[in-house]
Amino acid sequence: MRVYGTVLIAIIIVLFTAAASDVQTRLTFVVPSDIPVGTGLPLFIQNPQNSTYTQTEFTSTVTAPGTAILIVTGVVPAALPPVVNMAPVVSAGTDLSVTLPAAASLAGSSSDDGLPSSVLTTLWSTISGPGTVTFGNSASSITTAAFSVAGSYTLRLTATDTVLSSFDDLVVTVSVVLPPPNVASVAFIPNNVQQGQTVTVTITGGTASRLDWAGIYTPSGGNTQYIDWKYLNNTKTAPSSAIRPATITFTAPTAGTYEFRLFANDTYTLITSSGLLTVVTSSGGVNTSTAASCSNGDIQSAINSASDGATIIVPAGNCSWNGDVTVPNTKGIKLAGSGTPILIMNGHKLYLQTSTGRSPLRVSGLRFRLTDTNWAIQITGTATNWRIDNNIFDENNIYGGYTIRVGSDNCNVDSFTYGVIDHNQFINRNYSTSIFVEWARGDTDPIACGDWIWSQPAELGTAQAVYVEDNVFSDFPAATASQVIDSRWGAKYVLRYNTIHNPWISTHSGCTNQGRDPIWTEVYKNVMTSDASRYFLAIELRSTSGIVWNNTIAPDPAAIGLDFERSWRSDCGGPYGGQVDGTRPWDENTPGQSGWRALGQPGWGPPQATNMNNATFAGLFAWQNVQLGAAADQALRKNAALQTTLVQFGRDIFNAANMTIGPIANRSTACSPGPANRSVYVSTDENTQGAKIYICSATDTWSKHWEPFTYPHPLTLQ
Repeated sequence: MRVYGTVLIAIIIVLFTAAASDVQTRLTFVVPSDIPVGTGLPLFIQNPQNSTYTQTEFTSTVTAPGTAILIVTGVVPAALPPVVNMAPVVSAGTDLSVTLPAAASLAGSSSDDGLPSSVLTTLWSTISGPGTVTFGNSASSITTAAFSVAGSYTLRLTATDTVLSSFDDLVVTVSVVLPPPNVASVAFIPNNVQQGQTVTVTITGGTASRLDWAGIYTPSGGNTQYIDWKYLNNTKTAPSSAIRPATITFTAPTAGTYEFRLFANDTYTLITSSGLLTVVTSSGGVNTSTAASCSNGDIQSAINSASDGATIIVPAGNCSWNGDVTVPNTKGIKLAGSGTPILIMNGHKLYLQTSTGRSPLRVSGLRFRLTDTNWAIQITGTATNWRIDNNIFDENNIYGGYTIRVGSDNCNVDSFTYGVIDHNQFINRNYSTSIFVEWARGDTDPIACGDWIWSQPAELGTAQAVYVEDNVFSDFPAATASQVIDSRWGAKYVLRYNTIHNPWISTHSGCTNQGRDPIWTEVYKNVMTSDASRYFLAIELRSTSGIVWNNTIAPDPAAIGLDFERSWRSDCGGPYGGQVDGTRPWDENTPGQSGWRALGQPGWGPPQATNMNNATFAGLFAWQNVQLGAAADQALRKNAALQTTLVQFGRDIFNAANMTIGPIANRSTACSPGPANRSVYVSTDENTQGAKIYICSATDTWSKHWEPFTYPHPLTLQ
């Protein structure tokens, strides 16, 4: 190396071959820019002659700042590979997890080939995340990052050599440990009791009033529909002062499932509620029997002999069914497989006829193998405490098959029933529908299927929905797209925490099925993957309101689509059919709005008995959905045919751009109730699942609108 002043200059070594004496070679190269013009710089050149090398010193001249030129006569540079500038190599480091208020320590690195100069700069930036990221030094590859709120953040380290750039991303998962809140809780013992037995209820925590009271309810009952109630002094006479903790007792009512609710200050303002209490008849205590085999006949015989609350063990085996199996609505039965018996359905089904006032019904540990397109399980009736769990549903590559039906295609069959479908595997699917939900009420529906449930309060974020959680859905290789779940006739479902291969999640419009649209749909915290393009939408919502939040969506398909078929189709049938045009008596027909608000349209919920006179705001909200391989939020998209006057962002439906998201402390005191540009705030730090929606119900007045129901579902813990 040769030093000029304080500047270190590399000696350039070039291989030359002999040439004619009149040949001139001109070499131009880069030198430090602070060397004065006119300075001579020595260079050594090696010249191969007869397999030996001689070295000659030349002098180049600095002709301009940063540039030196050497002219050599009589030698020509040998053919050398061209010097190509390569992009920098950069690493953002491994993905990180931190807990607020701690910052993340970023350990990035970068390197370069020194071309076109020795300049290499780095910069950290934020690609996605729910809050603000503050870097200790964004220009340093090794630095810190602080986060304003919890959530998943994608950070990028970019390196540039002034011409070419490279980048690398990492994901930082930021969590928060919430301080234990001073909230009221309601507990009871024992958990499973017989009719007439005493249940002891303990109430602790929270802000107490002397007029607080508690009651026993069915889970689906309204707050005014108590079975029994007491003040917290265990009488119906108010105490002279507030009582916390409090102990009161109730007598277990008839067989069924119940809960206890705590209310404030002699009102129906709900403070909190308990888990579920199971009551069995005095003669129907828990008992267990084993079916003679896994055949449909032997299982049916065991059911016929069992009492309410019984457990029937289905032994291992490989059984080909030749008839249906029915659990009547007079008893709640648990069917439990031993050794995962294989039930070859042959077009038959397990028919669960449920009713309230019975023990919980459960089907667990079985393997159902479909052989045609008929349902494997059908659930009807009015029970609210059934569970389908830890089964394998082998759809056997049957094209167009069905697996679990909650309801019936006969509108006269009462099917307002709900529970939980959890920890199952749905495998070998091929253009099938794994789960279908429909809530008809028979003669209670005055005009169309689903009228009754549409006339009831919305009950958003409660147990009143079919919950589908912690399942795995996978397709047969190279199969046609399969629906994970679909719904109609006033149904509500919650699809959460599932793993889904080749996603197609749907709701069914009332336009084509002579009935009502689904009321409410929640799809959140699911992980979706795909190996090919199966269906053009991952989530296809037709005529519903609800939540689409924090899903990881496969690269293909990518969209979350919304449609309202009555806005553009002229062939919609049924008693509420016809295209929305401002003339239908069941639509509100706001002047200048082409029929807005229309019966069943996205964004508006019950009560809508047969018209929109008493409809309430429901909204359809989509935020923090991330597509695999991309940082961009997967937002809700409207069908191109959907009339924009009927369904509008910021009024009926909402993406992240139409909402404010952050900790509850950051919520503004000012808000607008709309309906256009309605204020919506999503609080991220008030529960363990990380979301609670507030809407502006009146000028500068916020009201809680929705938050996720308890996870895991309470029925999975019994």
